[in-house]
Amino acid sequence: TLLASDYLGKFSRLIRFILNSSTVDSISLKEELDFLENYLDLQAVRFDNKFRYEIHVEEGIRTDNCFIPPLLIQPIVENAVEHGVSRLEKDGLIQIEILQEQKHLKVIVTDNGIGRMKAGRISARKRKNHKSLSTSITKERLLNLNKGTDEDIFIETIDLTDEQGN
Repeated sequence: TLLASDYLGKFSRLIRFILNSSTVDSISLKEELDFLENYLDLQAVRFDNKFRYEIHVEEGIRTDNCFIPPLLIQPIVENAVEHGVSRLEKDGLIQIEILQEQKHLKVIVTDNGIGRMKAGRISARKRKNHKSLSTSITKERLLNLNKGTDEDIFIETIDLTDEQGN
């Protein structure tokens, strides 16, 4: 009962954040990271604690005084959970690293999941009529955010492999 109550409390904070974020152009990095922690806590419970996560913010970055578009990091983290670490038996790890590069932020999301190729094959077999939209929606958002500004917000996806090519 305590677990269910805690889960519902976290879920309601998640929904409240999404609703509040839908009405603003930017939020503090602290708010976004708090949201991601809440989201990852819920997902860890959902997937029987098969994974853990780490969030590292480079020293000197003031998360309360740095503003970003809301819900920009979450779809990438969601992909790491849904298509990566959730398919492991145990010992999954998602790392989120926030770095300062000149006047820009660099966000690196790394997971030790099964890989995009293998996840794609599994998803194709399981959900023939399902079309994943989070990546395309995020890319569309980035195009809109970059219009009429000097900013160049972009996503780069790099497949990591071990010595055996896995």
